[in-house]
Amino acid sequence: MQPFETGSLVKSKAGHDKDDIFVIIGQLGEYVWIADGKRRTVEKPKRKKKIHLYPICHPDGAAKQALDLPKNRPVRNEDIKYAIKVYRRS
Repeated sequence: MQPFETGSLVKSKAGHDKDDIFVIIGQLGEYVWIADGKRRTVEKPKRKKKIHLYPICHPDGAAKQALDLPKNRPVRNEDIKYAIKVYRRS
């Protein structure tokens, strides 16, 4: 798995959102767009450099499976919040 893959969980290393958990919803070059479903929604994601994030290792993949949706449905804020909740419980 690529460290910064769309749908992966990441933790912020810098900025006012330091140590917050996000889901990558898009990427382009050295930037990714992240959302947490609450403050940063899918409709208004935050653009952040990859160097200011680190990927979260989750060996069971339960949080990643929470975001494996049918291809005909876009990711919703509820899906992102649920994936982060599943990660925090594990």
